Amino acid sequence: MARARRRWMREQGIFDPAHLVFIDETAANTKMLRLYGRCRRGERLIDRAPQGRWKTMTFVAALRRNGMRAPSTVDASMNAAKFLAYVKTVFGPDA
Repeated sequence: MARARRRWMREQGIFDPAHLVFIDETAANTKMLRLYGRCRRGERLIDRAPQGRWKTMTFVAALRRNGMRAPSTVDASMNAAKFLAYVKTVFGPDA
């Protein structure tokens, strides 16, 4: 494995880390509630979602060595079509 890694690095040649871009995605759900909690013995624990629109908000951005580029939010879960639209409209022109 070490030999294969060295060969791969040799074949890559010298590359500049400044050209590396990582695309990162994270999401939050407005209905997030605690799954467990504490209350007095014999009482029922009740919780509520104050902004419970029951939707997911996704944040995606390009991370480079010198900072974040092309941030964008999607008012839903990320899928292939939305990711492709992000790459074409937000990431492509700005990165």
